Amino acid sequence: IEGGRLRAPDLARALDGPIKGSLLFWVRGNEVSRRPILRIEGDELVFDGTGLDLYDDRDGRVAAAGSLAQPLPARRYVAIAPGLAVANLAGGSAVSVGSNRPGLLLQAASNVVVRDLDFRNQSSERRQNGQGISIEARGKGSGALLIAGNRFGPALMRNRQGAIRITDVAGVRIENNAFAELVEGSGVRTGAGNRDLLIHNNQFRRIGRTALAIFGVTHGRIDGNVITDARGIHGNGLSLYLANRDVTVSNNAITGATRPMTFHGDTTAVAPGDHRFIIERNLFVGLDEGQAGLTSWGAATRGVTIRENVLAGPKFGLMLDATDRDVVVEGNVMNGYTVNKGATGENWRIGANPTLKWSDAKTFDQRRGCALLKLPAGASFGGG
Repeated sequence: IEGGRLRAPDLARALDGPIKGSLLFWVRGNEVSRRPILRIEGDELVFDGTGLDLYDDRDGRVAAAGSLAQPLPARRYVAIAPGLAVANLAGGSAVSVGSNRPGLLLQAASNVVVRDLDFRNQSSERRQNGQGISIEARGKGSGALLIAGNRFGPALMRNRQGAIRITDVAGVRIENNAFAELVEGSGVRTGAGNRDLLIHNNQFRRIGRTALAIFGVTHGRIDGNVITDARGIHGNGLSLYLANRDVTVSNNAITGATRPMTFHGDTTAVAPGDHRFIIERNLFVGLDEGQAGLTSWGAATRGVTIRENVLAGPKFGLMLDATDRDVVVEGNVMNGYTVNKGATGENWRIGANPTLKWSDAKTFDQRRGCALLKLPAGASFGGG
């Protein structure tokens, strides 16, 4: 063996395929040494035996790993190198890897595509933030990620995390995915330090917490998503909180949510216009137990343009906060607005906003995912 040859007829036959894998030897120090198989000669496996420190006072141990010579059974996977696995998904079968752990963890990873997968039955315990997340991407150096065409749920997220969690990543596209039946959890949650984020054309249904919880994003666009049945006690459809900058929310339909969309600022911001939120051409229709279709929780949000939306809630279409600054509200169809904690804030412009009756907005059909809204005379939605 120390000369780099192991006579093992059964292993030789099993490993004689296009990928021959490695041999694992139990060596002194109670350690395992991995040696790639160089070639197979008859009944012998040839490898580099240099430096193997084998036990000479007890039976040895050797195992083969990483061979793809034999077809993998459905629902099975094989680890062929540290951090690399191959799975047989033929015939629509599923693969279960680990327990209470992330489905995919992308750490300081770039140029990665995650496409057309099902993430089902993820689960987590309370106060275990790393458990149960379907896809987590994080760390400096991460970027150019595409997450598209996947299906998330059902899942039980007792730690209140999201099916997707993104932190400190530059360049992420999340599009054409379906999220459903996420108990106590969110669809997408972002941490600090994200740049150039696009969340486009996704569907969210029956989400226990906030469907899209957006924190710490610079240059973001949330466009064309459909969110229904976000009825949790903290059941916002979409939230923009804390240190977000230059984020556009456009062409989304959020209905059946206690609060379709909420936002607030970052008290560390000092310059007027610092947040630069644009909220345009959206359909936000709340539930009877909520307040408004679009809600500001204040915290000195600086720079918000709200235009050409349909905003409807049981009390108001829009609720702003007196600490908001540099606010433009024009061209929206909504059932009125109110200001929390006082009167109109600093540097506001409230233009023409046709009035919509709450009773007319409630004709939205949640189950069929379509709307028949009775707009006031002369009103347009999104310029069309």
